[in-house]
Amino acid sequence: MRVTVLALLAPVLAGSLSGCVLPPAVSVAGMLLDGISYVATEKSVNDHVLSEAMESDCAVWRAVKDGLVCRAYARGEQGLLATVADTLDDEFSASGAGAAAGAAPVGQVSAIEPAGAAGAAPGQ
Repeated sequence: MRVTVLALLAPVLAGSLSGCVLPPAVSVAGMLLDGISYVATEKSVNDHVLSEAMESDCAVWRAVKDGLVCRAYARGEQGLLATVADTLDDEFSASGAGAAAGAAPVGQVSAIEPAGAAGAAPGQ
């Protein structure tokens, strides 16, 4: 019985892993995101994921053109996540929200005081 269930589920699992069983809306949304990404950066969403994982500038289409998928970032270039983090950090600093709330700058951890360490003895 167990072997029969596995034999019946194997094609379904193989199809779902390859993306063939995804609802059409999910497939269309993925293609839309890839299209926007190609127009803006000449890289697909998967290329951006690969670039972040390899810490290099990666684009699969370059394998056909240049023979290399990944290359080192040029001077001053950085990955998408680093660019987004820098932009958010700049906007956060410019708004004054971090300083007003006493928050630590992005990338730094403020000290956490144990309960009662602010001048009061424990239990008071």
